[in-house]
Amino acid sequence: MDTSSMRNNARLAISSETTFLLTALLFFFFNSLFLPQGLLYTDLLAPVFLWWLFKHYKLHLLIYFFIFTTPFILIHFYYNAEPYYYYRSYIMFFTAVVFAVCFYVSIKESYPLDTVFRKILIINFILFIIALGVFRYPELKKTFWYLKQISPGAASFPRLKLFTYEASYYSLLFAPVAVYFYLKLLLFKTKHAVLLFLMVTLPLLFSMSYGVIACIGITLFSLTCLQSKLFLRKKSVQRFLLFGILIAVIGVVTLLKADPGNPLFFRIRNIFTGRDTSFRGRTYESFILAMKILKEKSILFGVGLGQVKIIGVPVFKQYYGYQVPIVRIPNTLSDTMATYGIVGLVIRIFFTIFFFFKCKVWKNYYQLAMFIFMFTYQFTGSFMTNVVEYVIWVLAFTPSFKEFDRGNFLTRWTDYFRSSKKDSVYSELNPVE
Repeated sequence: MDTSSMRNNARLAISSETTFLLTALLFFFFNSLFLPQGLLYTDLLAPVFLWWLFKHYKLHLLIYFFIFTTPFILIHFYYNAEPYYYYRSYIMFFTAVVFAVCFYVSIKESYPLDTVFRKILIINFILFIIALGVFRYPELKKTFWYLKQISPGAASFPRLKLFTYEASYYSLLFAPVAVYFYLKLLLFKTKHAVLLFLMVTLPLLFSMSYGVIACIGITLFSLTCLQSKLFLRKKSVQRFLLFGILIAVIGVVTLLKADPGNPLFFRIRNIFTGRDTSFRGRTYESFILAMKILKEKSILFGVGLGQVKIIGVPVFKQYYGYQVPIVRIPNTLSDTMATYGIVGLVIRIFFTIFFFFKCKVWKNYYQLAMFIFMFTYQFTGSFMTNVVEYVIWVLAFTPSFKEFDRGNFLTRWTDYFRSSKKDSVYSELNPVE
C-alpha cells in the first residue's frame, strides 16, 4: 500500500470516529432538545442511518425486525387495529431498531467507545455544575431540572434531567457510563478515584431516579456476590465501602431529625405504604392494566402498536376512577405484553435468555453488568420502543471493553497463587489496559 492510500485510510478512520463521537453526544445530550415529547433526532435521522448501514453492507440485519413484526401486523389488522396510531408507532419502533443496529455495527467495527464514555462523563459533569449554578433562576432552571411532583403529597423537588424530557430517562441514559466507571474503580488502579466517583454519583443522586439507582446497586451487588474476592480485593474499596456506609447512616439519621417530611423519605414511605402512584404504575399495576387491555382484543397476540392509547382510555378510567392525562404503560415487559400479547412476551424473554448464552455474556464483567441492569430494570419502568433500552441490550450482548474480559482476571488470579507473592496482589491481578 502506497503512502497516499495510507493517508486516505487514516483520514477516513478519523472522520468515522469523529462522526461516531458526535452522534453519541447528540444521542446522550441533545436527542430530544426542542422536539415534542416522544420524538428524537435519531428518529428524524433514520434515513441517514439506513444509508450508513447500506454503505457498510449491513442493511440485511434489519430483516429480522420485519420477520418478527409482519405476522403480528396481519393479526392485529384482522382485529381492526386503528391504522394511523399503528403505523405511527411502527415507524417509531423501526427507527429505534435502526439506531440500535447502527450502534451494534459500530461496536463490531471497534469504534472507540471508551473515549466516548470519558467525554460524556466530563461534559455531563460540566452541565451538572451549570445546572446547580442556574438553580435560582426559574427560566433557566426548568431547562436542566424536572420540576413535577415526585410522589403524591410530597413537596415538589427538582430532579436533574439536563436536556432530556424527564429525570428517569436521563438517568437511564447515564447508566451504561456510570456502570463502566464504577467497574473501573472496583477493578483497576484509577487516578483521582474520589473525583471520578463524585463525577459519576452526584448527577445520579440529583436525578432522584430510584429505579435506575436501585438497579445499578443490584448490578454491582450481584457482581460482588459472584466474585467477591475479585471485586473486594483492593483495600481502598473495602475502606471506601465502610466509610460510605458510615456516611450514609449518619446522613439518614441527620435528615430524619432535621426534616422528617423531606421529599426523599416521603416518597420511600409512600412506596412501602402503596401510595406512590408512579411506583405502582411502573410495576405491578402495569401488568394488571396490560391484562385488562389484552382481554379487549387478543390475549395471545395483543392489541398492536399504538392501540393502547385508544383501547386503554376506558380501561384506565375504570381502573383508576378518573381519566388519566396520558394513557400509556410505563413498563417494558407489560408494554410488550399489551402490544404483542403473551406470544410476544414469551418471544422477548426467550431471545433475552438465548442471547445471554449465545453471546456468552458472563465472560465479560461489563457485558454481564449491563445484562443484569437491563434485565432488572425492565421490571420497573421504560417502554417497548425506548431506543436507550436497545442500546443497553447491545452493550450487554456485544463485546466492547476487552479490559473487563473475565479471562484476564482469572489468569492473573491463578498466577498470583502460583507465585505466592502476597505483597503484590494488585500488580498480579490488574490486567494491562
